[in-house]
Amino acid sequence: MQEENIINFINSYFDSKDHFFITMINHQTNKTTNYHHNIHSFQRNLSRILYANNQNSIYFTINSFKDEENSFLNEHKYPSKVKGNVSKVKALVFDFDDPTTSKLNVANLIKTLNIKPTYILQTSPKKFQICFMLNDSVDSLNWEKVNKILAYYFDSDINVCSVEKLFRFPYFINRKNDYETNFYNFDFNLKYDFSIFEDFIKNTLDKKMIESKNRANKIKHNTPRIRKLIPRDSIVYEKKLETIEPRLIGKYTAILERNSDDASRTDILYIKDRRKKTDDFDMIFNEILLIRKSINKPLKRNLDEYYEERYSVFREE
Repeated sequence: MQEENIINFINSYFDSKDHFFITMINHQTNKTTNYHHNIHSFQRNLSRILYANNQNSIYFTINSFKDEENSFLNEHKYPSKVKGNVSKVKALVFDFDDPTTSKLNVANLIKTLNIKPTYILQTSPKKFQICFMLNDSVDSLNWEKVNKILAYYFDSDINVCSVEKLFRFPYFINRKNDYETNFYNFDFNLKYDFSIFEDFIKNTLDKKMIESKNRANKIKHNTPRIRKLIPRDSIVYEKKLETIEPRLIGKYTAILERNSDDASRTDILYIKDRRKKTDDFDMIFNEILLIRKSINKPLKRNLDEYYEERYSVFREE
């Protein structure tokens, strides 16, 4: 029954094209592990996620992320859970984590907004998360600003008002206190235009709203992550790959065709495209060597000289 409930939740919350993160946090060791999923890979790995819940709390990202092909990758070459990888805003979620006031604050939120939540999740005794799903995605910076104003106004947790943030996954056990989360009052047909929340802020003129706006405006709203490359003191080629993925060969050959079979020009464009996904130049250079070999376009010049020249292209802003 638990597995069925979990699958029903994930299929109701995300679309077939959405990607999201499942995060496991071990509160004893403070180890955090992020896994990039869609609804299909999630279902395939559900038994492992359930097993992990024996020692880890399970969280998910409320917003959707880019697929692997278009993501900024971390040092392990997996999609990174950062703002710049968020592809779609899906909901506003309010986190009430003060057990002395949470019930009153939840009641005040629902009464004041005068709309029913998509769902209510009790995460611990007297702690709640209230979700309002949205009809359409909105600009992430505007979403964060509105979210923070409302968090101050309704006394919910301001620290979760960023597009990449995590929330507890329904039907799993909170391993901070071994509390089995209680998921109720859910109706995934309840989705709202973001303008409802913008209009509420615009039309609410009391002192607390003015204070909430002022507090939110003092917060620096971070733009999506921009990577700065650190130049190397020395340039030494290090081989990293033995085989090449077919999708990368396809990417390279498509660029090659668009550029009249000019391999040098294609190398440069391929480097600039791959640089959006990874900071590892050696990996990219290796890819080019393997691709060129596979399509019978071998280098006709000194490898070290070619490596240094292409690295200068990689470093260009």
